[in-house]
Amino acid sequence: MRVVAVFLLCCSPLVAEAQAHSTVTLTLQDAILRARQQGPAAQAARSARDAARWRDEAFNARLLPQLRLQGDAANLNRAINPIDLPDGSTQYISQAHNTTSLGLGFSQALPLTGGTLTVGTQISRLDEFGTRSSRLYQTSPILVQLEQQLFRPRQIVWDKRVQHLDARVAEQAYLEAREDVARATADAFFALYAQDVALRNASNNVAVNDTLYTLNKGRFEVGKIGENDLLKSELALLRARSAVEDARVARARAEAALRRQIALPADAELTIVTPDSIPIVDADPTLAEKEALRNSSVVQQNELDDVQARYDVGLAKANSRFNATVSASAGFNPLGGGQPAHGAVGRRAGRRRGGEGGEPARDNDQQDPA
Repeated sequence: MRVVAVFLLCCSPLVAEAQAHSTVTLTLQDAILRARQQGPAAQAARSARDAARWRDEAFNARLLPQLRLQGDAANLNRAINPIDLPDGSTQYISQAHNTTSLGLGFSQALPLTGGTLTVGTQISRLDEFGTRSSRLYQTSPILVQLEQQLFRPRQIVWDKRVQHLDARVAEQAYLEAREDVARATADAFFALYAQDVALRNASNNVAVNDTLYTLNKGRFEVGKIGENDLLKSELALLRARSAVEDARVARARAEAALRRQIALPADAELTIVTPDSIPIVDADPTLAEKEALRNSSVVQQNELDDVQARYDVGLAKANSRFNATVSASAGFNPLGGGQPAHGAVGRRAGRRRGGEGGEPARDNDQQDPA
């Protein structure tokens, strides 16, 4: 068992090194598929499309009924206020009270009119402190409110049109980006192939010029050619070697461009396999023009800009003339008193309820001995 463990520990660096220097062989279709899946340009296009889809989903969610919860945990107010007495004099009395409220409801945008309908409930509590302490509750079990703008464009309708066109533009732009990625990958693929051919030709040219230079040196030694011809042969050899270096640099740049397109790791060796045949495509110019005008994101973007411009013009006209906002609400709003702090407060709270309910005031201490 120990021997097996030691063997695995010794072999693991070799396996890791073999994996690090693995060779990736790509055809044209493999390169395009890999670029569309993990290339940086494809990932950017995919992220832009996903962002547009989330914006569209968020907008559609806003068209559904919205749950609203709002309130004030504490609103304490303490001040010395002037109080007019029955004899006509004014007395400054210290007053302190705290207001707490909580509201829950649903709101729904109305595309037909452009208004907003809200249905909810609300409760509030008023606590008075000091010598005349009391606690009052105010509830609205049902509260219906309608808010409607007059003589203005229906913003929700225009926003829906704009969002629909924006989603279409994003989807079409993503499809076009995929084709652009495929075209750029094909260009980089064949650019690397061309540089491979150029490097092989340059290497062969060096071999030929080196052979000629060796022969010319022998001919120069026996007096068959002059020194000028020998120098020309040596110059041709040096130029061929310089061309090889230029070809190596150009091939390295072409390979780096293809690696960047397909997001290939730097430690992986790359080998390309050229296609056996090139497909012949017979395109109809009329059909191509028709489909481009119908599906191009540029055309759809122009339509989106036109809708946005017409909305801006209508909004500018509305802002320059008379407009109004109508708000109406209806609901049930009773008022109730809580448990008093002592007898005087109970009588005061009872008078409040009696005065509002139309019944004679009663002492709360008698109603609730506790």
